[in-house]
Amino acid sequence: MSLFMSLQKDRPHHLNCAKCGENKPVSEFYAKSSNFPNLRAGYCKDCCREYQREYRERTSQVKEKRCSYCKAVLPISAFSSAGQSYCKSCRTEYGRKRSKIQWLTDPIYELKQKAWNMAQRLKRKPCENCGTEDKIERHHSDYTKPLQVVCLCRVCHAKIHRRAKTYNSVVVL
Repeated sequence: MSLFMSLQKDRPHHLNCAKCGENKPVSEFYAKSSNFPNLRAGYCKDCCREYQREYRERTSQVKEKRCSYCKAVLPISAFSSAGQSYCKSCRTEYGRKRSKIQWLTDPIYELKQKAWNMAQRLKRKPCENCGTEDKIERHHSDYTKPLQVVCLCRVCHAKIHRRAKTYNSVVVL
């Protein structure tokens, strides 16, 4: 008997819910991850739905939130969206500080900014790899030549950057 068959045989067909304590079939539990469909959540589907409903009710009643940058308690309207941890003013300040740090630490930051600004003026075309017109981004293989831009969809652009290796600030494809 193979290892897979023995694991299938030993797998439980019923689990106990950690919240309600009922013994239910495995199909009544959500899979924890699509990568591991045999791993199941501790709560049954009914208890998960109830918890999510309670959570939505609890969080929708919140009118104020604490900014994690300035530590001030502010109304929800002071944040860009409900999921943001910084208020709008702190977010812009943080962005300025971050760009200054990048400008000081990245030797070709200024070239990247110029290339990006010039590329914004160029017309968007379909992806040169797959031909799709969704979520088009511009890729610079060399920042010293800002008008030599390749239009790629987000998926193809990510593939190129995953393949790229950086050696002493020079990108080799």
